[in-house]
Amino acid sequence: MATPTQIAYRKSLSKRRVILFSIVVLMACIPATYFLFIKSNELREELRQYQQAGEQTQKEQGEDYTPKNNWLQESIIIKQWSVPVSQQDKPVTIKLYLHTGSNMLLLINSLSKLPEDQKYQVWSLIKGERKSLGLFDAPSDDRLIIDIGDDAMADGFEITVVKGQ
Repeated sequence: MATPTQIAYRKSLSKRRVILFSIVVLMACIPATYFLFIKSNELREELRQYQQAGEQTQKEQGEDYTPKNNWLQESIIIKQWSVPVSQQDKPVTIKLYLHTGSNMLLLINSLSKLPEDQKYQVWSLIKGERKSLGLFDAPSDDRLIIDIGDDAMADGFEITVVKGQ
């Protein structure tokens, strides 16, 4: 049978272990917290650079800020592609925007008119796989704006002309 002194010693030893474990955990958390703080500052700076680059690109390319296009004021350009379109002589420009409403918008410029029985089909290319974003009529102002949601991480985009349905 253990004496009261031995029992007190065991309790004291158990408390010391808990305190030592707490100190070790705290020491491990401090560098991790510092690392996350540094990373958040780096990401904030990278986002600021993207915003500046997007604003500069919009100015250089003459994007207009008419009320019809006021969503551009609340968006930053993330990436841009030049994409050939079947049955069209010149490639179209596709721009991926991050809108302040946290949705991703795809702006497709220079789409030509199609015959009544045809539509544009827009595809996202993710890791070599094609995923349809839908069928679209040629817009009257040669621009098409698509909210692409989860397909924002696409490697690229493709546009084909198909018989309308």
